[in-house]
Amino acid sequence: MSEAPRISVCIPVYNGAAHLADCLRSVAAQEVPRLEIVVSDDNSSDGSLDVIAGVQKEFPGTDWRVVRNPIRLGMAGNWNACVEAASGQLIKVMGQDDILYPGCLAAQAAIIASEAEVAVCACAGDICSASGRKIPLRRKKHDEGIHSGNKLIEDCLRTAANPIGEPVTTMFRKTDFQKTGGFDLSMRYYIDVDMWLRLLGNRKFAFIEKSYCGFRVHRGGASFTLQGEGYSEFLRMENKLNSRRPLPQRVRFVRRISAFRDSCLRLAAYRIFGAI
Repeated sequence: MSEAPRISVCIPVYNGAAHLADCLRSVAAQEVPRLEIVVSDDNSSDGSLDVIAGVQKEFPGTDWRVVRNPIRLGMAGNWNACVEAASGQLIKVMGQDDILYPGCLAAQAAIIASEAEVAVCACAGDICSASGRKIPLRRKKHDEGIHSGNKLIEDCLRTAANPIGEPVTTMFRKTDFQKTGGFDLSMRYYIDVDMWLRLLGNRKFAFIEKSYCGFRVHRGGASFTLQGEGYSEFLRMENKLNSRRPLPQRVRFVRRISAFRDSCLRLAAYRIFGAI
């Protein structure tokens, strides 16, 4: 019987003390063999390291790897540093304010470890307010099962939306990540989507309908503070992908209007629900 793959949950941190303990506890409580929690702190000044040390003491049997960058790397740079420090074959990157529900890692690892063509496995996730209250805004994105990665790339370009999900919803192989060259340092808002689409070219995507995690929306979160950059970054990502899949100018124009509209709607929603 082959050994279970090692799973590394990578948590890039920058001034995340407010919700970090809940995040770390939700990961450390996952019942999977060979779990590693990798935390990369980007020179926080709010006591995040003290929070990390406190949760480490609560879970002494968990394999922890805590790294502090000597200089600020920025968001994408810190995400790369976190994954690079991981020793696991399977990787989950998640926000410092997000949480995993019981069974998340086991469910995703079982699928991605058994399906060689699956590059990304995602589960459904809840949107949560600053206080942790679930916000019933999310619609079902996919049917349970395995889907064409190329089809998801087309869906992203056509609808100007994230067809996969936030980092906390996903799992992928470290070897596949390394082949992409890592997260694009020029991105700030669409760091994750840009990576998912590069991973999925000519590969497969697996989706689990059950909600296994919570994505927190609050005024201090990156998804709120960077929302205004979403539209311009989509255009850059579009140009990068469009060089491989040229589309008619009319289609691109309609999609850009859709991207601008959706960016404005998300910004308004985050301003409302980020304070709940």
